[in-house]
Amino acid sequence: MQTQAKSGISKPKAFHITNALPTPTLYTEAYKYPEWRNAMHKEFNALQAQGNNVHVSTYWLPDFMSESYDIIVTEPDYSYISLLKNQLALEFKISNLGLLKYFLGLEIQSSIDGIFVNQAKYLNDLLHTSGMTSVKSCITPMSTSLDLNTIATPLNDPSLYRRLAVKRILRYLRGTPTLGIKFRKGSFSLQTFCDSDWTSDTSDRCSTSGFIAFLGSNPISWSSKKQSTISRSSIEAEYRSLATTTVDLYWIQQLLCDLHVSLKTSPTLWCDNVSAISLAHNPVFHAHTKHIEINYHFVREKSSLQRHLRPLHLFQQPTC
Repeated sequence: MQTQAKSGISKPKAFHITNALPTPTLYTEAYKYPEWRNAMHKEFNALQAQGNNVHVSTYWLPDFMSESYDIIVTEPDYSYISLLKNQLALEFKISNLGLLKYFLGLEIQSSIDGIFVNQAKYLNDLLHTSGMTSVKSCITPMSTSLDLNTIATPLNDPSLYRRLAVKRILRYLRGTPTLGIKFRKGSFSLQTFCDSDWTSDTSDRCSTSGFIAFLGSNPISWSSKKQSTISRSSIEAEYRSLATTTVDLYWIQQLLCDLHVSLKTSPTLWCDNVSAISLAHNPVFHAHTKHIEINYHFVREKSSLQRHLRPLHLFQQPTC
């Protein structure tokens, strides 16, 4: 067999190497390589130019190395809390921040009868960033005497109006930084109050729905929103408000179920319109109510099962 070696043919051997840098997990490892040092200096200078604040000990680490989670642990028996912390410490690196005082932008002040929650620090930081820490405050977030319409000539710069509206809101926040919500201990009874303002929008005569949900005596969910369609009667406007409130109430029920919180009584939905409540209970609809969309009969479906919903008139509410 004639080979290249026997014929005097030889080729130089080629060895391929790569200079790919390893991905460091510590600053001391990254600082050994000039490429990583240059990359960190460039990124740090860019962050300084933009005025951003980051945690330098974890900013350049891979995503799987820099993830952290904040959790709140509550339990009347402190021994169970200690047991949970010890179990977590076996698997993860944890830091004990002590009693709950600040969490996700919320300031929490504990007392004997409950907790008080506000966002004073967040509002002060927001006012400081916008340069409005010394402005004169106002008592309402919007002007109560200004009547807007769509007939006027559009602004050449719509952002001007938006800036003025935001400044008004910031002035309102300037005077109310310590307002918050007091959460007290109580029963796990779920009830919601809903109402509607019929044809309140003078531009298109759409109504406005509003509700607030209470768990015990504590407000946990609320909303005020313009209805998407025109209601031909106050009954229809109230019924649409009932439907919107029922959807939120049903979502709260599912959330409590996921948290393993059981309700001893059916949720109560309070409304000030007798006709809307009768419409929710009565399965036989009059011809004049057929124009109400099918999806709003969701209220009647839930109220037919007493364990899901009990629509009641406000006058039926027991007095204390």
